[in-house]
Amino acid sequence: MGIRHLTKLLQRHDADVIALADPDAKAMAAALQVVSEHRPDAALPRTFSDSEEMLRESNIEAVVIASPADSHAALTLSALTAGASVLVEKPLAPTVAECRMIVQMEEGPLEPRPRSRLPTVQVGHIERYNPAVRALLSEVRSGLIGGVREVRAIRRGPAPQFDGRARLGAALDLAIHDIDIILEVMASMPTSVEGASGPTSVDARPEEWVRGSLAFANGATAFVEAAWSPTSRVRSLVISGEAGTLELDYMSQALYHVSPGGARNLSQVATGDPLVRQHDAFIEAVRVGGRSPVPAVIGLRAVQVVTAVLDAARSATAVAFDRTNGRHSARH
Repeated sequence: MGIRHLTKLLQRHDADVIALADPDAKAMAAALQVVSEHRPDAALPRTFSDSEEMLRESNIEAVVIASPADSHAALTLSALTAGASVLVEKPLAPTVAECRMIVQMEEGPLEPRPRSRLPTVQVGHIERYNPAVRALLSEVRSGLIGGVREVRAIRRGPAPQFDGRARLGAALDLAIHDIDIILEVMASMPTSVEGASGPTSVDARPEEWVRGSLAFANGATAFVEAAWSPTSRVRSLVISGEAGTLELDYMSQALYHVSPGGARNLSQVATGDPLVRQHDAFIEAVRVGGRSPVPAVIGLRAVQVVTAVLDAARSATAVAFDRTNGRHSARH
């Protein structure tokens, strides 16, 4: 994912890539090759094997963190301490405790700061920048399908190879995308969660599939299924309301409105690259010194729900949420 970020950023005219950090020499060589291909006449960025050294020695205004998830918290906290804004890939961090640390640092006082502007955090929930998702959220909020009663999401795809994503299971790598969108659709946290997961492979890697059932205070429900699959690639979301249904294909960016009578109409959706749109939003937030559209607290909430689904799966017990603080506990 880091190469994808780098490639898109090098194509922009409103951002300069001035430094790269990666402890893997082979990965760094690949990154420098991408820089040379896209900006052959420009000076190469400074390179570092240690991100802390990069933050100390480079005048960096913002950083993109696309490292293994278990390093997200430490790298994000270091960047914020240095006064740099952060676009960090999802999940914000693999544990709720680490996510809370980032939220507290982003929202609390950071003194002394090396810069006058407050650094911001943007979580890389890229589906939020999918034009079809933007259109879907707009149609839900307009009341087109009335009150939402049920959401169903399916996400399947090939398992990651032995890279940073391989340290995550299907829940934190796949299901978290749809859980984030569901929380945005419902504009609330669930009141309770149930889950199932497995089987893990013989080398003790995380879960290969997960299913979650979320219940909300207004009576609505949401169902999420995510799995590694060598034979199929599916990214779908169906939202059923009191006055119709919305069907979304994330990959084709197709959105259909189904009326109560069964008429199925294709909605008009603007085209666009979600990653470029994500960079647009981040760079604008850094430029004006404002809050990002997907702040750390959004990443925290998604991880809280994913963690609850996994806890419910392990205990075979429903998990209840405390609506005031997002903490959860087993319901016996």
